[in-house]
Amino acid sequence: MGRGLGLLLALSLAGCAEVQEATGVATQQDLLQLRQEMMAAQSAQRGKVDADSIASQVDKRVREQTSEQDRKVATLNRQIDSLNDTVTSLSGRVDELNSKLDVMNRQLRGAAPAVRGQAAWRVITA
Repeated sequence: MGRGLGLLLALSLAGCAEVQEATGVATQQDLLQLRQEMMAAQSAQRGKVDADSIASQVDKRVREQTSEQDRKVATLNRQIDSLNDTVTSLSGRVDELNSKLDVMNRQLRGAAPAVRGQAAWRVITA
C-alpha cells in the first residue's frame, strides 16, 4: 500500500510538472502575443501622431498661402481701382478736348467763307 501511494504521488507530481510546463509555455505565448499587439498599437499611435503632425503642417501652410493670396488680391484690386480712376480721368479729358475741338471746328466753318472773301478781296485789290 505504501508503494501504491508512492506511485500515485509520483504520477501526480509528474502530471503537475507537465501542467506547470504547459501553463508556462502558454503564458510565454500570451506574453509574446501581448508584446506584438503592444508594438503594433505603439506603431499605430506613432503613425497617428505623425499624421496629425503632417495635417497640422498642411493646415498651417494652407492658411499662410491663403493669407498671401488674399494680400495679392487686395493689391491687385487697389491697382485696378487706380487704373479705373486714371481711365475715368483720361476719358473726361478726351471729352473736354473733343468739346474744344468741336467749338474750334464750328468757329473755323463760320470763319472760312469770310476768310475766302477777304483773300479774294486782297487778290483783287493787289
